Amino acid sequence: MASADMRGELTCSICLNIYTDPVTLQCGHNFCQACIRNVLDSQVTSGVYTCPDCRSEFKECPTLQRNTTLCNIGKSFLSTHPEQDTSAILCTNCLHVPVPAVKTCLLCEAALCSNHVKVHTKSPEHVLIEPSISLETWKCAVHNEILKFYCTVDAACVCVSCILFGAHIGHQIEPLSKASDKKKEDLKTIMQTLTSRTEKIDTRVKKLNEYKEKTQEKATSVTERVAAIIRDIKKQLDDLQNQVFCEIYGQNEVASAQIAALIHELDTEKEALSKKMCHIEELCNMTNPLCFLREWSSSSPEFCDIVKGTVGDTNVPNVMNLDEDKVLMLVQTGIDEIVTEVKMKLDVNESSEVLLDVTTAGNNVALSHDDEIVTGTCALPRVESRSAVTVKWGGGGGEPVPPQPQRPACTPSPGPALEPPTNPDRETQKAELREMLKAPQKKGDELYVIDSRWFKQWKKYVGYDSWDMYNVGECNPGPVNNSGLFSDADTLALKEHLIDELDYVLVPNEAWLKLMSWYGSVEGQQPIVRKVVEFGMFVKQCKVEVYLIELKLCNESNPDTLIPRHFSKADTIETIEKEMRNIFRIPVGKETRLWKRYMKNTYEQLTKPEDTVEDAGLYQGEVVVIEQRNADGTWPRQSNSQKSHLKSLMKTMNGGQRNHKNTN
Repeated sequence: MASADMRGELTCSICLNIYTDPVTLQCGHNFCQACIRNVLDSQVTSGVYTCPDCRSEFKECPTLQRNTTLCNIGKSFLSTHPEQDTSAILCTNCLHVPVPAVKTCLLCEAALCSNHVKVHTKSPEHVLIEPSISLETWKCAVHNEILKFYCTVDAACVCVSCILFGAHIGHQIEPLSKASDKKKEDLKTIMQTLTSRTEKIDTRVKKLNEYKEKTQEKATSVTERVAAIIRDIKKQLDDLQNQVFCEIYGQNEVASAQIAALIHELDTEKEALSKKMCHIEELCNMTNPLCFLREWSSSSPEFCDIVKGTVGDTNVPNVMNLDEDKVLMLVQTGIDEIVTEVKMKLDVNESSEVLLDVTTAGNNVALSHDDEIVTGTCALPRVESRSAVTVKWGGGGGEPVPPQPQRPACTPSPGPALEPPTNPDRETQKAELREMLKAPQKKGDELYVIDSRWFKQWKKYVGYDSWDMYNVGECNPGPVNNSGLFSDADTLALKEHLIDELDYVLVPNEAWLKLMSWYGSVEGQQPIVRKVVEFGMFVKQCKVEVYLIELKLCNESNPDTLIPRHFSKADTIETIEKEMRNIFRIPVGKETRLWKRYMKNTYEQLTKPEDTVEDAGLYQGEVVVIEQRNADGTWPRQSNSQKSHLKSLMKTMNGGQRNHKNTN
């Protein structure tokens, strides 16, 4: 009873065990040092420390005083009253003092302590196992004998009787220890497989988290970029609006000045007519016939001119001459430049990386351990499902572009080709072109357009990319073939909406000459040459002009026959004139001039041969007219203008004569 009371006094109220390294709080209560430290650490965030027993509060973390006396008492108590594990299995032979068992004999069905195990018989019949209460699981349910063997056929533990005359006669038998070791080895192999899969999942999750972060960063970057583009568009629209308004205001000022001049002229004429009317009234009021006739004789020539209509017959021209077509053309040209600049800014040159999906990779390809690189045979299967395309895409920002049908990578380009000379080794080709492709572009440079499928096949052939070295050198790309870029092979018109790096690549002149010397091109196929020009009304940027401006050319003698031709924005009016002279077979010495036609009867002369297409304001689909000087030195458009002017004068004179007859 005293021992029980002493145990209660020596028990920690936190862990409910005998004190271990006890300490005392300021309030006098004792606890294990580790227990009270855990409690105080959990109270740091609250700012108030309390005793677990009496709930006394401390503003600061209390100082722990080691209770040496209590510690010694606890150790003495444990030495005389060791704690017993009530759940332990006790020795069957120790009747007076319960002692925990260390082994159990299956034959004797007795639990043995360490002392009784030493004196226990060591014959094979006595099988010792770990202490256990339930022994039925160690014996055969049929023969009530100890299970000593393992049947590999039925995957069951059996006894000797089962082997000799039981259900397992003739089966492959192994000792339990050997069978157990084999199964453990199998489990270790499975464990290694599961560990590898777990690591793979962890790696993939890490990659996905990194991709998620990159996606979020990309979304933020794209948002800022689009916002900047929209702000720039608004600014350019405001500038364009001011420019157009200035043009309208200028034309209105000119028209107002003309109207003011005409009004002043008419007021002057009206004042002169009023004087003549006053003179006529004075004559009419004369009563002396002699004076009247004398005055009449002196003024009769002037009165005859008035009757004939030669005085005061000033025509009022149409002064509402606001050139609406010019204003609209100014608006359209400005908007076209803004759209071109925006398209340039929206061009996506970055490639986005995604993880590949092994379930949609195809039967002829293999994925790397990090699911980022795909390798396989030359003939890749065509992917029909858009959702299955999870490979690494270049250019587009964005979302993946559906794959287009294409010939296998090993198939050479169709059509007869020029036999190229012996090519240098692949390393030389790769090294020479790598330096050329890195060269920066500047205004006026000429670059060549190549189908990206052919170029990627060449890169694969020479091992251009270090991450794509599978089957390098096996598939020769053959002659350069750009047929996939043309919508019309006869006119060499490019397909609409081609994307850089995805549909085509641009190589400098030196690289093109190298490729031609190594591989040649498909017979009859002309190279696609484009220049680097400046884009933008306010912010100038150099960019390759892949799509040229189409102008419709015609001769003044036959204005209804339009011949389309493509020109660069950097081409000059002089270049267009030379092309038109060649088309319409105009002799070298023949003098010509060019006009751009807005509408059927609205023309503007192109007077500066050094102006570029962009400077002249020529836009897509605009009509350019060429005229030749007549033998008499006049121009066709001048003659037409004179004829129109004469017709207008004749019409005015005929109208005046009819009015005179009606007055009479």
